[in-house]
Amino acid sequence: MNCLFLLFLPSLWSVLSTENNDRFVLILINEILHQLDLFIQRKSFSRFGAIQLEKEYHNLFAYLTSISYSSLSDYFTRSLQVCRLLNLDRVEEVHYYWNSSNWRLTAHET
Repeated sequence: MNCLFLLFLPSLWSVLSTENNDRFVLILINEILHQLDLFIQRKSFSRFGAIQLEKEYHNLFAYLTSISYSSLSDYFTRSLQVCRLLNLDRVEEVHYYWNSSNWRLTAHET
């Protein structure tokens, strides 16, 4: 995926305005996160797999932040919360996060 971005996006930067570049990146982020969410829902994760998944989300966030002028943290909050759930040691730990004011996942999603 990184190679695709490196080949495709720089050519767009030269022809897109800053605003259109950000719109494009936001559309790209929405689609990537949607596809990843669907994939994650179908899989099961070991402890190490969940840690690696969270690391990959942080890498993706860092890269997309580097090519956008918009704040992207709101887009990744939900996905990173899924990673946090996958990394819990005990089911009871969900209540610690659930009561947080910035928790985005619904009871059904959890």
